[in-house]
Amino acid sequence: TERKHAEDELRSAKDSLEIAHRELKGLLDHAQVLARTDGLTGLFNFRHFYELATHEFGAALRYKRPFSIIIFDTDNLKAVNDTHGHIAGDRMLVTVAQTAALQVRGVDALARYGGDEFVILLPQTNAQQALPVAERIRANVEALRIETEKGALAVTLSIGIAELRLDPTDESLENIVQRADKALYAAKAAGRNRTEIFYAES
Repeated sequence: TERKHAEDELRSAKDSLEIAHRELKGLLDHAQVLARTDGLTGLFNFRHFYELATHEFGAALRYKRPFSIIIFDTDNLKAVNDTHGHIAGDRMLVTVAQTAALQVRGVDALARYGGDEFVILLPQTNAQQALPVAERIRANVEALRIETEKGALAVTLSIGIAELRLDPTDESLENIVQRADKALYAAKAAGRNRTEIFYAES
């Protein structure tokens, strides 16, 4: 009887340890998700995006493969925040993020860059191949109507695209990101709600 009681206690202790282990693993997994995820949109945060993009940049250089970056932001977040409030502005960002996520491939990485700016990594994709992706995102976002207490919101995006250069070779990922950012500002300057590809100045 004493041996059986001891065996029951051991079994119970083992079960408790297994439950505690599963709970701890669940907490660690959740912490890892939080560490690489943007709290508002659920997309990758920029830190995790940068890790993924740096790895892909190195592979693209090594194997001479195409590689593109898309950067986009909303054309009217400040006006939305001023007119409808920050809750409406946040809802707009979440809706834009969800809409964009539906247009990217599993091998791509979409992240919130910061504020209302988003960035997409497209491995094995040149700028011309990235253009239809950007245009699908832009058109789908333009078609959105986001309901608020003060009426429906319309949203448009300005988008910039840049690709890896092999001649002369890009020294870092930042080179491509900076060119995509320049293309984004060119889209703004050309009237917004459009996509621009960065081309080298002549």
